This record gives sequence, C-alpha cells and structure tokens, in this order.
Amino acid sequence: MKNKIITRLIFLLLTLIVLSCVDSKYKQINNDLIGKWTLDSVSEPNNKTHDFKNYNTIIFLNKTDYVFEWMSGDVGNRLTGKYFILDNPKRGLVTLTMIPDIEVSGSDTIRPSYMIMDIKSFDRNRLILISETKWIDRIDSLKSIKYCEMYIYNKK
Repeated sequence: MKNKIITRLIFLLLTLIVLSCVDSKYKQINNDLIGKWTLDSVSEPNNKTHDFKNYNTIIFLNKTDYVFEWMSGDVGNRLTGKYFILDNPKRGLVTLTMIPDIEVSGSDTIRPSYMIMDIKSFDRNRLILISETKWIDRIDSLKSIKYCEMYIYNKK
C-alpha cells in the first residue's frame, strides 16, 4: 500500500516537472517572437529556395497581437489580429496560428483567412515556418506532387 502511494507521488512530481519545463519553453518562444520579422526567402516545389523580392513582414506586438503586411507590385494589404502558439504532439511541430480581425466595410463583413503554419525552426534572429501541404496535379495521369512551402523570416 505504501509503495503504491510513494510510486504515485513520484509519478505526479515527475509529471509536474516535465510539464513545467515544456510550458516555459513555449513561453520563451512567445517572448522571443515579439518584434518585426521580414520575409527573406520561400521554398519551391523543386526544393529550391528563391529570394523574396516582394515586401512581407510580420510584427508581433506583444504575446497576443500581430500585424501582417505584404506588398506585391502595386497590390498589398495590412492585417491585424491575434495569434497563439499551440503544441499538438500529433503534429510533431509547434503551430503558429494567426487570426485576423474581421473587417467591416459599409454593409459588407470581410473575414480574411486564418494563417496556420508550423514552426520548423526558431531562434532569436530567424524564424522558419512551413505552410499546409499543397498538391500539384500533373498531366497524363501521373501522380500528384505534394509539397509544403517553407518561409524563412529574419528579425529586424
């Protein structure tokens, strides 16, 4: 009886220690994300990367708010909203979810798409995000190609 109680207490303590370490890791990511991140390059389906010549930044204002700005030629947009970081063990990577604010223009309500990407790599100066899997259909009944774009951001 005593051994079962001691075993359960030890298990409980170890669980609390592990959970407290995991929690602090993601709090650190959240703290280090704050700032302005500029897109450096994007991968292509052929596993090559190319420099991103268009303007694209993510500004993490604090632990919950962000601004996403992009420009491609003379077309661009600025989205504001909330973000959060989720560690789902079944995904294998930490997920960054950015939810833009709803925009109201006259009688129209505009609901911009959520941006959900996995964090492949992160340090204080570089952030590598992976998008959802995309499929490229090929002709002549060939098998579709699947790939995930990789976005490399540098902190400014």
